[in-house]
Amino acid sequence: MKLRFQTFLKRVNAIRQKWVKFVALALAVFITTLSLVVFNPNPAVATKKVVLTYGPQTLPIPVSELVTFARTGEASRVLRFLTGVANVDRDTFRTLLTREIPANVRFLDRALNFIGSELFLYEIGQVVYPPSRRKEIEALRSSLVLSAADDSSVSLLEVIEKYPTQELYVDARQINKAYSQVEFLVEGAMESIMFLRETLADLIC
Repeated sequence: MKLRFQTFLKRVNAIRQKWVKFVALALAVFITTLSLVVFNPNPAVATKKVVLTYGPQTLPIPVSELVTFARTGEASRVLRFLTGVANVDRDTFRTLLTREIPANVRFLDRALNFIGSELFLYEIGQVVYPPSRRKEIEALRSSLVLSAADDSSVSLLEVIEKYPTQELYVDARQINKAYSQVEFLVEGAMESIMFLRETLADLIC
C-alpha cells in the first residue's frame, strides 16, 4: 500500500512539473509578444523575425538576436529561456547555426533543381518553413543558393537570413535534424555534380 502511494506521489509530481513548465513557457510567450508590440509601434516597418517553436508554443525573436548570438555567444532572454526549457545545450545550438558547409553556388543551383533534391528540401521544410506553409521548397532552394553565393558555403544561420519572407518558423526540437539534412543535401549535391562531370569527361575522352 505504501509503495503504491509513493508511486502515485511520483506521478503527481511529474505532472505538476510538466504543468509548471507549460505555464512558464506560455507566460514567456505572452511577455515576449507584448514587448514586440510595445517596442515596435509601427507594424508597417516590421523587423525580420524567426518564430522558434517548441511543441504548441511559439516564441518570436528578431533575426538580429540570432546573429548576435551566433557571432558573440551572447544569448537573449528568449534564447536562454527556450534552450533551458527544451534542454538544448546553448553551445551546441550555436554551432549548429554557424557551422559552414562548403558549396559551389553554380553546382548547388543546378543540383537543387533536380527532382530528387525536392524530397530533401521537403524534409528540411518540416523544420524551417514560412507561416503560410506554401512554396517552402522554392523558398528553401532560393535561400540555400543565396547562402552559398556570399562565401561558397552554407550555414543554417545564412539560410534563415536569406529566407525570402519576413517571418520564418523554426522547430527548436528538430534543429539538429535540419542541420544534418542540409549538410547531407549540400554535400550530396556537390558529389553528384562532380560525379556527372567526371563521367561525362571520361565519355567524351
